[in-house]
Amino acid sequence: MKNETFVHRGMLLLVRCNLVLIIISFNIPVFSQSNASLIVYSQSAAFFADNMDYTNYNEDDYENYRIDQNDNSDDRSIFYLSKIGIGADYATDRFNCAVRLDKNYLWGGFDKYSSSNSGLSVNTLFAKVTLLPFVFLKTGRFYSSPGGALYDYVFGDTMDGVRLDVVSPLGMIPLFMNLEAEVYAQNGKPAGIYGNLKDDESMPLNDFNGDTSSYRCGIVTGIEPVRVIGNFLRYGASRDSGSQIAENGRSPLNKCDEDYLILTGLRIGTAEKTKELSWDITGLYSQGRDSRYSDAIMYKGYAVLAAVNMGNKQNDGLNHLFFHAGFYSPWFCGMRSNTPGGVATDQMKGYVYAPVAGYNGFIDNSKRAGDGQGYDLTAPKAYLKTGGRVSLSSIAVRMSYIAIFVNESEDIWMRENRLFTYIGSEGEFELSYSPGVFALSMGISLFKPSEYYKKPNDDLSASGTDIMYAFYTKLDYSFTLL
Repeated sequence: MKNETFVHRGMLLLVRCNLVLIIISFNIPVFSQSNASLIVYSQSAAFFADNMDYTNYNEDDYENYRIDQNDNSDDRSIFYLSKIGIGADYATDRFNCAVRLDKNYLWGGFDKYSSSNSGLSVNTLFAKVTLLPFVFLKTGRFYSSPGGALYDYVFGDTMDGVRLDVVSPLGMIPLFMNLEAEVYAQNGKPAGIYGNLKDDESMPLNDFNGDTSSYRCGIVTGIEPVRVIGNFLRYGASRDSGSQIAENGRSPLNKCDEDYLILTGLRIGTAEKTKELSWDITGLYSQGRDSRYSDAIMYKGYAVLAAVNMGNKQNDGLNHLFFHAGFYSPWFCGMRSNTPGGVATDQMKGYVYAPVAGYNGFIDNSKRAGDGQGYDLTAPKAYLKTGGRVSLSSIAVRMSYIAIFVNESEDIWMRENRLFTYIGSEGEFELSYSPGVFALSMGISLFKPSEYYKKPNDDLSASGTDIMYAFYTKLDYSFTLL
């Protein structure tokens, strides 16, 4: 029998923890102090965006320049979407569980009659048990972040696994420790009944001795307001990544690349201590490897993030004001998280502020895109962001501004760039009305690119400096049945 790897032993322990939690949950008495709730919510939204290549489109020139990518800039996007969901919560003194199920779809097409193109999304599904007054065990699907920051751009993702929370039994000492382990992605599946389940890939990946799943684990510990952060991710073989050395199984090798990422850091933050004023500063270091057939991309870099947030959103007037700054060094790679960008650069353009460890491999256009397309989307960046919120009763106005800089010392056009090379600014304005069970919001987001985007001799990427803009409107509705 072949020896089990350390990772496989860890996952066996993860399965055993799930079984123990199930056994515990069946033996927990249902106390009279219990409560349950049932929530229904929905959202309808419309988006309009233009100039995503930073070049204005002249319809009169389409016939003459339709094969020239720089001149044919017809990239306008108009789309409509809806979401409906249902959520349930149940809690007693020692046990609670939560579920959130969403149905997302675009308007029009066959989705009017069939849901085959847009399935049900399980956003949250977990059970949490109090093992001891200071020990808590959670298993299932749940959102996770290091905490200590009101806006977390370090790590914020959905976990599929187990989490153990331990707090100090001595109330005077705010000591804590959080341990997590999860199945990050699966790239092989059985051919039987379970083969009909939706998987990360449409076809199973053979060979590699079954080493086709990716695993992630993490720890956050410290004494408030100090947090020590550690995360480890190890990729299994997949068709997108993790099997380049073996050429996706075509070579005689039968071994995955064992690509990995280690993300460590230290955070000092008070976001969970006060609503009126909070601040946080975070230092990060990452190290990882993304194997190629002939070589490997090695990640070794650091990031520094800081934020100050003021105000209480429950009050009228200027109830929120913030100042954020961040720097990601060349060769830094991070985990999945929120980004500081707005609707234009984040939701429409897809900017991230450093390469990211995605579900099936590293997302890093800045070191892979030989034709230059999408280079700027994932290049390491720095940013300065400020904004605020003013409200009067049920009406609120939100504004923000962010300046973005790129930190690659040499780009794929062989141009030498100094750190903090300015690439553009984004401004956002949103007006919202929320009298009760529904909320109506409308907004505009504008991104003004700098001269950085006048790229030399490149027909496959943006080469203009015209403003990219996006308009949107949303209607959210929610009510509680129980």
